[in-house]
Amino acid sequence: MTYQEVRPWARSIKNRVVLGEMPPYRYDRHVGIQDLKDDLRLSESEIEMIARWVDDGVPLGDPADLPPPIEWPDLNVWTYEDEFGPPDLVIKTKPYSLPAEGSDVWWKPIVPSGLTEDRCMKAVHVKASESGRGVAHHANSRLLGFDEESQEWVDVERLSEYALGKVGEVVPEDACRLLPANSMVSWDVHYYPNGEPVENDVVEMGVWLYPKDHQAKVKHKQDLKNYSLLMKGAELELPPHGTAMTQGFHSFETPVRIDSFQPHGHFRLVGKTLEIFDPKTGDLEMVSSGPVVPVYRHPMLPAGTA
Repeated sequence: MTYQEVRPWARSIKNRVVLGEMPPYRYDRHVGIQDLKDDLRLSESEIEMIARWVDDGVPLGDPADLPPPIEWPDLNVWTYEDEFGPPDLVIKTKPYSLPAEGSDVWWKPIVPSGLTEDRCMKAVHVKASESGRGVAHHANSRLLGFDEESQEWVDVERLSEYALGKVGEVVPEDACRLLPANSMVSWDVHYYPNGEPVENDVVEMGVWLYPKDHQAKVKHKQDLKNYSLLMKGAELELPPHGTAMTQGFHSFETPVRIDSFQPHGHFRLVGKTLEIFDPKTGDLEMVSSGPVVPVYRHPMLPAGTA
């Protein structure tokens, strides 16, 4: 995008930036935790600079001072490859061909993990293929273990999930998130046709492992059923041109660390809040408000918090 392309939109840019509507990072500046890791919000001085630039007539400035063109990241590269190297394990879905038109599809293949010994996971990244990125809405995955008594594969826990914009998950060094030997992975991939057929699409999961002698203080388990904030069994009925609201509660019996909070509501979600209640003091604090997934710097909560 060039200066000539941007200039006609200068007044609109100023208005949106001053109102906090752009860049599209809606995080409440006045309520909740403000100390965020890798904070993407514009500072007040940056907002004032943009507004002053527009008020001064949108001068081009010296072309020699222009920054070099942005080198956009390769979306086919694993998120943590620069930090951890290539993944130790890659788990793929079975191929699926999606027609150009039709209803939404939920593809649910079950595949072996490929791991032959118990290991602690360091990081996980799920990515759609280049050709399937426009039709793969999300991809959930769960671990299955073999139950000797029933001689059947049974659900163990959620493994990971993919949605556009998610970069992956990293397990803290003091924790062990176990990937059992000889386990299976159950996929649930949501496809939706967009007018172009996609042949033999495959969603991949990269898994990085801690060394075999990894010493961990705590066990890490991911299970949305334990921490879902929706009321049990509740469904929202949204009338045409109307609104709906729901609340859910979860209390913690031990001290917990909340690194991040991720809402998921598709195009119908217009807002969410996460509030922390301390039963000892009666204090109620709003931690997060807005459709973003911030990472907090000091996320410890005491036992009994709800």
